Amino acid sequence: MGGLLSPGQHGGVRRAGGADPGRADLERRSHRRSRPAQASRYLAVADGSPDDLVVLRTIAAGELVPRSAVGQAASLDVRPVPVTVADAPSAGVVEGALVDLWATPRDANGDAAGLPALLAAGLEVAEVARPTGAFAVGGQTTIHVLVPERALPEVLGALATKGSVQVVLVPGTGG
Repeated sequence: MGGLLSPGQHGGVRRAGGADPGRADLERRSHRRSRPAQASRYLAVADGSPDDLVVLRTIAAGELVPRSAVGQAASLDVRPVPVTVADAPSAGVVEGALVDLWATPRDANGDAAGLPALLAAGLEVAEVARPTGAFAVGGQTTIHVLVPERALPEVLGALATKGSVQVVLVPGTGG
């Protein structure tokens, strides 16, 4: 049985950063046989199980799985880092969106002690945990962003200080 693979509609957006594109999450999609060169760019049913592969970039539900979007875990150069924000982020901050991280230093009294500085730009959002139900009022949102390994020292250092880190949506990339 031929066909190409796509994340199931029930699963929403499949995120990058090592997500497993397991067979249970994938659906068979038919394609035009008159374009085999284009079809070869996508993960096919005939390729067998993708058990040894991880997702390298966001793949939306219903999108065909490009071969370039999956690879070996060793090729990942990002790590998911949770950033808890006190103020509700924009509605566009969703899985797959791109964000910038800005840090504002604070003094001993908690007052801003300088201008905000860009920590990392164009980071992909892997997950958003927004407070719901009875805990929604006054609750904090945690945004898991995929940080390149080379930027981890600066990002983790900023998160460990008394300063504040803000998540800023890159326009046109969110939901």
